[in-house]
Amino acid sequence: MDIFFQTSLHPHLPLSPPVASIAHRGNSSDAPENTLFAFQQALEIGVDYIEVDVHLSKDGIPVVIHDLYLSRTIPHANGVAVMDCDFSALQNWDAGEWFDSAFAGQKIPSLAEVLVLCKGKCGVMVEIKEGSAPPKELAQAVLKVVLAETNRAAEVVVGSLSADILKALREMQLPFPLVSIIDEEKEWHRHAPYEPDIVAMHYSMLTQRRLSELKQMRKKVWVWTVDEPGRMHYLIQARVDGIISNCPRELKQVFALR
Repeated sequence: MDIFFQTSLHPHLPLSPPVASIAHRGNSSDAPENTLFAFQQALEIGVDYIEVDVHLSKDGIPVVIHDLYLSRTIPHANGVAVMDCDFSALQNWDAGEWFDSAFAGQKIPSLAEVLVLCKGKCGVMVEIKEGSAPPKELAQAVLKVVLAETNRAAEVVVGSLSADILKALREMQLPFPLVSIIDEEKEWHRHAPYEPDIVAMHYSMLTQRRLSELKQMRKKVWVWTVDEPGRMHYLIQARVDGIISNCPRELKQVFALR
């Protein structure tokens, strides 16, 4: 058996509905990704989790933005990186207008703001992105905020594509589940030693054999990023544990048909 499947279940793994609905960067099909507006919409839709991407600002604040450089979602910020700016400076950029002028004025939120918004309403999947700080510094900063802003471990799961970040998180003896995020085969072996509790894989990697082996080890299997209703139906029938989607409204509609 693959070494990946030889890890144990985390004792604090949160209980979820038969299939958890996870809003990728909030309701990112209808609102600018990783903004409070997109997260609020996802809450109103009634998702089980929202997924957020985290980097560190220059002054060590975990901030919610996908890319290391701002320019994709803030077109005027050419060449500006998250770690080059203090959090206060990041607040000067408009994170919504690129999507539609109706969203002008949306800011880059801090992780703390998002956790406060979601507390008691839905869970949060925190994906720590690499590059803005060393892995241990990233892990420590995120853990500090999560512990300060939540009062029960089941509200938050934390993970990364980076094996180095997973290692740093696991060494801190997390009080909440660790998520291995993978999009290619070779990552399985790199992540396995750090005993991930949830496996979040790209839908193209999912096979019935792989899913069955994970289920036998009582692993949670989440699949990303799934926006087509037909694929949502298939994954529900396959009995995955969570579906991560840019289209949470459509995902909830598919759930309602089951």
